[in-house]
Amino acid sequence: MRNRLAHPPCVLILIESVTPPTLLAHLRLLRLVQSLVIVDEEDLDFLFLIRSEERYLMFLDMLEQLQPPASTMPLPPLDVALMWTVHMLAPYRYHEDLLRNYGPHLLNYAFPLERYVALVDIAHPTTDHEEFNPSKEMWRQLYPEEPFDLDKNDTQRMFEIQCPWCEGTNIMDSSTYIKFRIDGIQIECGCGSQCSLETLSSKRFWDAVEAYRADSSNLLAGSLLSPWTGTPDPEAAQREHCHLFFHPRIQFGLDQASVALNCTWPKVIQAFQDLGPDQYYGVRPTTLARIISSYMSLVEDHLSMDLVAGALRQRDFQKAMMVTGGQAWCQPQVLQRSLDRYKKFMLLARAENRHTAAVGGGGVAGMATMAAGGGTLGAGQPGRHALVPTLDIDLAWHTHMLSPAHYRQFQLLHYGRVLNHDDTVQATSSMTKQDFVRTAELWQDLYQERYSNQPRSGFVLTPGKICAGAMLPPYGVYLVWKNWKSKRKAKKNKKGDKNKGKKVKQQGSEVETTTDLNVGPGRQPSLRIEELDTQDESTQQQQQQGHDKGKGKVASETDTGISPVPLSTESQRDATTSGSGSNATGPNGQASCSSGACIMSPWNEMQDLVPFVDLQPQQQRELRREKMCTNSL
Repeated sequence: MRNRLAHPPCVLILIESVTPPTLLAHLRLLRLVQSLVIVDEEDLDFLFLIRSEERYLMFLDMLEQLQPPASTMPLPPLDVALMWTVHMLAPYRYHEDLLRNYGPHLLNYAFPLERYVALVDIAHPTTDHEEFNPSKEMWRQLYPEEPFDLDKNDTQRMFEIQCPWCEGTNIMDSSTYIKFRIDGIQIECGCGSQCSLETLSSKRFWDAVEAYRADSSNLLAGSLLSPWTGTPDPEAAQREHCHLFFHPRIQFGLDQASVALNCTWPKVIQAFQDLGPDQYYGVRPTTLARIISSYMSLVEDHLSMDLVAGALRQRDFQKAMMVTGGQAWCQPQVLQRSLDRYKKFMLLARAENRHTAAVGGGGVAGMATMAAGGGTLGAGQPGRHALVPTLDIDLAWHTHMLSPAHYRQFQLLHYGRVLNHDDTVQATSSMTKQDFVRTAELWQDLYQERYSNQPRSGFVLTPGKICAGAMLPPYGVYLVWKNWKSKRKAKKNKKGDKNKGKKVKQQGSEVETTTDLNVGPGRQPSLRIEELDTQDESTQQQQQQGHDKGKGKVASETDTGISPVPLSTESQRDATTSGSGSNATGPNGQASCSSGACIMSPWNEMQDLVPFVDLQPQQQRELRREKMCTNSL
């Protein structure tokens, strides 16, 4: 494996939009976003996210109508800022949604990161600063009945759902709409049809198919961008649409969709499975999965992703950054190290892409048969390899994506394609574990240094080992024994962790926490969080002096002009104890990333015809309740 990758260039890639000050500003933004979470009232929290998604689309409409210069772009409300960043963290989705519904000029706007956090009080987030006044005036002119600042306690909002069969309007209160949107209950319409989130979104898909058949310029969501380069490719989309949507079986599906009881996603998938393999000749194996995932369980017409679910996923990342100690993350040397490791991560991706292109047939064209991590694509199933970042790398990566135009320009310049960011893959999946181990091996091979300070916690059967074991039976027997031994050890560790607790002292108080922090279904002990001592003695002494002078302040970079971040009592507790459900260590860092695994790969939905691997809000609700029950015990 030593000669597999070429050595990196001596000069690291210059990333203009990612600097230590922007990383520090992003940390402050994460603190701001975390303060918006409604902890005690779950339904009220969901209502806040649902309304924020609606208001974000209103903000995009305002940008579309006014088209202000980037230098005078209006500042978004706090809830809109949250949804805007969530949307930007899905570069392919963000690019296509704005391109299809608004126009390319909106892609030039970047999130005003440093300016925004400098104007908002992180301890008590408000938009009272005078620089928000022009933005409030623009908002008031277009939406006089909608306040600029969203009241999180307002439950009087009424919601409307239009029946796709009779086109009648069903009005419901917020509690009923939450049950419809989150829990999937059915709403009976006056025409006798039963509207649910599944029937509504599947009917929306069939309506889009019918609109394309009537006018070929109406391309479906999820089809405009090439899955290999991330650039618009309408010619390929038109060619594939002709193959997929003009078959008699699709006409039969359209006829069946006119009846509410027959409009379900299993029937949509079955209709396309019945087309036969000949119909898919010339169609990329990812196309149908990308299109279906752009409509499944979605309500808003202008979006191809559920921003509510995306915001819930990102909360694990936000909490992980605070759990591991905001004080340590704000140190200048830590921020610089995060930036340096991100540059190395991008160089690793470029080295992998070059190797992939050589195997696949040369140049970017050769990427058409290979995945981002170098795995060979099967029929309808992309490569199983992807690069998995550590938490410090992911901080810089997220910061980079908040400047979409620069991120895209940077990727196309250095890679010839846009490397996608995907946070919907679960961190506990065996595929993610293998990818993380593989990323660590590539990092060690390229840089001659460890990728993660998280110790290897178990034996991982990679596809290469399995293949070698099949070819060499003695080695296969060894692998079986090694895998059995690793599982036995993990089981013993898990049992021991449940019977003992770990006590952490801070400022004279004891906080009890368990060492088995992966609470919830599907968690494996091999991804336990460990507390790392990430600071030297001098740094610890400086921080201790800072605590003595003023408790509850996060040390920040003095030369950036950004004031320290005040921590709440709960945040101080989180800074010294590990929370459930995260997969991160400290800023020295380096376990696998946040909620699930943020991976560098093409569309994750390529893997199967049923592409929706994302945790839906109702699943998030169940998982959250299980964690609360476990913590109470």
